[in-house]
Amino acid sequence: MARFCLLALCLSITNFLPAQALTGDLDCDGKVTFSDFFIFSDNFSLKADAGSNCADLIGDLNCDLSVDFSDFFLFSDNFGKEGELAATCFSEIPSTEESNDSPSTDEEIAYFNAPQTMADILAATRTVDWTSYTGTFTNLTRLCLGIKDSADIIAIDDSNSVYAADLTVKSDMSASTTHTNDDLLKATFKLLEVGIDTYMMVSAKHSNYAIDYDTIDGVKTLVMKDYRSYYVDSSSAGFLIFSLTTSEQITYLTASARHAYDSSSAAYIAENYWTPLNVAIDGTSAILTTDRGTAFTMFTAYNSVLDQSIPFDFNPTSVARVTNAEAAVTSDGMNKLQDNMRDLLSTYSNQTATPGLDAATTAAADAILAEIVSTLEAEGSALRYPVDFYKVVRENMLSRKVHVSDSYNLTIGSNSVPYVYFTNEADSDGIHHPFMVIGTYSINEGMTHLWDVPRPPGDGITGTYEDQTVTRNVSRSGNLVKIAMKDYGEVDELTDNIMVNDLATDSPQTPEFSHLNYASTSATGIAIDGVVVYPTYNNSLNISAAVGEISTIGIHAGRGLAPHYHADAYSATKSGFDLYNDADYSDYSHPPIVTLGFDGVAGYGIYRDGDTTSDGVDQVLDDWGGHDHGVYAYHYHSQTMDATYKDISFIAHMLPPKGAWRGRINEIPNFWDNDKPAYGGPPDKYHGVEVR
Repeated sequence: MARFCLLALCLSITNFLPAQALTGDLDCDGKVTFSDFFIFSDNFSLKADAGSNCADLIGDLNCDLSVDFSDFFLFSDNFGKEGELAATCFSEIPSTEESNDSPSTDEEIAYFNAPQTMADILAATRTVDWTSYTGTFTNLTRLCLGIKDSADIIAIDDSNSVYAADLTVKSDMSASTTHTNDDLLKATFKLLEVGIDTYMMVSAKHSNYAIDYDTIDGVKTLVMKDYRSYYVDSSSAGFLIFSLTTSEQITYLTASARHAYDSSSAAYIAENYWTPLNVAIDGTSAILTTDRGTAFTMFTAYNSVLDQSIPFDFNPTSVARVTNAEAAVTSDGMNKLQDNMRDLLSTYSNQTATPGLDAATTAAADAILAEIVSTLEAEGSALRYPVDFYKVVRENMLSRKVHVSDSYNLTIGSNSVPYVYFTNEADSDGIHHPFMVIGTYSINEGMTHLWDVPRPPGDGITGTYEDQTVTRNVSRSGNLVKIAMKDYGEVDELTDNIMVNDLATDSPQTPEFSHLNYASTSATGIAIDGVVVYPTYNNSLNISAAVGEISTIGIHAGRGLAPHYHADAYSATKSGFDLYNDADYSDYSHPPIVTLGFDGVAGYGIYRDGDTTSDGVDQVLDDWGGHDHGVYAYHYHSQTMDATYKDISFIAHMLPPKGAWRGRINEIPNFWDNDKPAYGGPPDKYHGVEVR
């Protein structure tokens, strides 16, 4: 890891001199920058045979047939300068064994990229096929409601400040096949079965919003109301129950019943005196009338428009959706994250003065990063990854905001990861242990699809699953997750890392240790969206995806209603709404950053089928799911594995860390909180918090 010690020195160089012939301009762009540094670092310690031409050894700036510190000092003297090309500028840079990440253009290459945020995903466009729905209406069917003999479609307007959302007519929508993801989601509704052939209709974008009505100017007008979050208006909350009558691809909607919220029972009760009314279009609104309703053409949103169904590999044995009641969600209104931040030391508070991405907090973070680099270099240590890696992760996380109403108690527009800051505390021996600390609500920005999960986790209150309520909602946490930044190295043997508890030992089967079961019984890391990552196996030592317990984005919620990932949805669905997507590979020579292990090791997306050019694609992944190449150093990747469950073959889509950690955890201070990694419990001094 010598190259990152060099980086520490590089960062301390601040003298910029007038233009001159440039020693150190290795990529021939007329300036000495980090692009040249990465070329230099990849060749550091290389030597040439006696009698060789020193011009053939990239980075040998003093022509002594060795790339060493004497060359680095020459390089550092010119760092940041611009001028004429020097003789040491090579017009063609040959590759070394691990230098397939070397720049190939005159511009600096951005090595590290993180996935698009939900804001980017919603703004992206896709081409759809407006196909009339010809199937039978069933529970969880997704539909777009087109108005017969027109190209108009019913959609929601979620900018409304009175209701959760308005229902409105989107003119000529089906006349075009290209739309933003946001517009398509707002035009898609999901049927939730209430009785025999009767359904409530919820928004595909906002699962907390169901169609109800309000009387506007004397007319019963359809609107969307929040019916299941902490923020429900109990005085007016309710939802309509619809019957759908179809003949020759023409559908009529009838609001056959209404359920209203009853405060005394804290439940929705059918209104006794409701009279069935038909749905009709009146201008740009949908209304209820005693007259014959409007004829609709239903378009399938299940496959052709937006495929949000559970993929085969996430339910290979076709487990039927259980009918268990939903686990109750409660909240005391307290904000655990803010409570945890209350005792943050003044040394670090300027990094968190404003939640989300902010210029002042970024400058403060940059300053502490420079201090960390200098401190580690003085102690003979180094960062595991270049400073730019941590900057990219921080910026991406802080850019994320909740865009849907799909959780119990986190509102639209909230920062899902309000704080990311860096600490640099020392142990009792005076040795520093820097951490990236992530203050997260642990809820993703987009749809969870937990309502669709075939067999979610039970509440664990009673003895058998059949008698338990199940988790179909999520509630915000307030985790301060610390990620080790110091390079503690990697283990060579699976059991070199000392585990306080692991899946194999925790199981009554007591199997032999493997790279999938010698893993945390809790989380192993955190995803780039702030949601924690669990091992591929569940606590029954089955692949979680095999038993039908995760949603289409690879998550579910446990008994505490905190969501967590068990699988990589991108390689399973490529829906465009996953943790990372096709767009995140564009213009980059390496898959995107998707996770951070608690061992400090980065996790990247999968190498896609047919990829022969990405950095490191030809480097085999080890048993931990990682490899080491170029500036990326040792890191994990998402990967797939052939698997079998109950004699059914399927593919396991594994998000890193897939199980065991390869990063050496034994030297990471306060790594454990009793028998689990210390990510959700009380903060300690390495979080930068005053311990009381």
